[in-house]
Amino acid sequence: MNKLLMSTAISAVIFAGQASAAIPVTTAGGVDFSAKTGVGNVANVAGTAYFSGSSAATPFLEKSILNAAAPGSKVFKYYDSSKAAFTYYFNTGATPPTGLTANKNYVVHKRDKGGSVTAVLAASGNAANVATVTYNTTLPTVVGSFGNVAATVYPCTAPAVLSTTAANLVTCTGTTAVTMAALPTGAVSINLADVDAAQFASALNGATTANSLATLAPKIASNSVATQIFGVALTLKLRNALQVAGISSGALPATCVAGDETEACIPSLTSEDVSALFATGRLTDWTNLRFGGAAGQDLVTAQAPTNRPGNTNVHICSRTAGSGTLATAQIAFENAPCSTTSEAIQSPAALTIVPESGLPGSLKAYHATTSSGELENCLETLDGYNLSTTSFGNAMVANGTFTPLPAFIGTANFRWAVGILNTDRNASNALPYRFAKIDGYSPSAANVAKGKYKFWSELSTVGTVPTATSNALGYSLLALMSSPATIAKANVTNTNFGITGYLASASNATFGTVIAPGTLINAAFDSLRPVNPFTHAVAANTAGSVNHCRVANVLGGATALPGLN
Repeated sequence: MNKLLMSTAISAVIFAGQASAAIPVTTAGGVDFSAKTGVGNVANVAGTAYFSGSSAATPFLEKSILNAAAPGSKVFKYYDSSKAAFTYYFNTGATPPTGLTANKNYVVHKRDKGGSVTAVLAASGNAANVATVTYNTTLPTVVGSFGNVAATVYPCTAPAVLSTTAANLVTCTGTTAVTMAALPTGAVSINLADVDAAQFASALNGATTANSLATLAPKIASNSVATQIFGVALTLKLRNALQVAGISSGALPATCVAGDETEACIPSLTSEDVSALFATGRLTDWTNLRFGGAAGQDLVTAQAPTNRPGNTNVHICSRTAGSGTLATAQIAFENAPCSTTSEAIQSPAALTIVPESGLPGSLKAYHATTSSGELENCLETLDGYNLSTTSFGNAMVANGTFTPLPAFIGTANFRWAVGILNTDRNASNALPYRFAKIDGYSPSAANVAKGKYKFWSELSTVGTVPTATSNALGYSLLALMSSPATIAKANVTNTNFGITGYLASASNATFGTVIAPGTLINAAFDSLRPVNPFTHAVAANTAGSVNHCRVANVLGGATALPGLN
């Protein structure tokens, strides 16, 4: 994938009568980066925010940016795949969200590389740690400035048909990489982690002797932004195989068929199944997974010979140490690092594939990926999907940044694999994986709010939280990410099980008089104002009190909450 230029700007003529200086788009589709009329002039940028950490939350942040941008406008996005760093430009238009100024250009930088541990490093106060967290810039000494980038035209994707009620995202690409640098003088990073900072005191989650997180991380305050729903992803052929075995054993309705996309026919794994699959050792081969019923078959035997993988060892598409997604799974299924005697999902140093042994039941293969996007590539490859041609088959080919194909034992066809991902991905089933039920419940927002689905975390700010005065842009975007109304707009509807993605934290949820009486207390889940009544914070949700080793419970006090029915 080409490196993408890190700087962009909002179209000059988006709104009639726009009051402020705008950054013009060239006739060839590029943008103006000059120091006079472009983004190199800080006078043309009303505010800049720097975010670091959770890669799983980047699409959520992106949707909040789209909510902050003027309806009918273009939000320009730049990304360097080798650095996992984003830059966004947008204009607020005539009716900006609270805290932002009308008709002004704003810049948002997001650093994904390293995952959630990057946020903790940025918040640690250790100068050496902070220096490792860099952002897109060509002139780092000036807040909000990119300097005078060469006047090369960088093509941008055509946006979808512009809506009068929503902004559109445009991605611009180029072959020139812009310099990465630490925060400009006077800037403050907003640090997002999928779990609280204290979890990163463990080597399982990225603590090393050099970064001193074992002692620094527990001292960093963590404040809930929103509930983030995660799922156990099954490669498509594995999902279909589980359906065949489930129908045969009576675990699924007899009316289901392999490939059925209805919620009733989603295979279910128990929490114990997931723990055994992901933990070191334990369930290492798919023949170890047996089903009841008259046949009493294992998962492999239950399939027609042509539907069996070339090798039956369990494959895990996981994440590297420091990932908040991995940290959430460690806590949810292995109680690690909350208990020192728990079984970890993988060694923190497992950055490469564990080769297959060729002997059933003796070894499982871990694929530790560096981002959620790469984990998707892992699932695609192992299922025999070719992303470049969007073709489904059995032959494994490298997809995107995932190229893990040494000489596998057995035939070179597909493998069954499981992975961990946030559930706002693959909502339309375009990619060859599906989310499983856990303990009988699908990963829908409603099931989380009702206390039935447990694989979720509280996306949190770690360290200093911006105020309306210290960083109006960052403060405004966090407010959007915390608001039930804007979360509802950001959520997706999964083809298989409905609305999913995020819920507001009960402690952050604010409800105006426009909400009809009686719709919050003892009421069913409200998709237009999704709120999770459960939290890992203390009852009063005091600042910095989120701790994912604490069992989630309903927030106390007089706060109005959705009912648990």
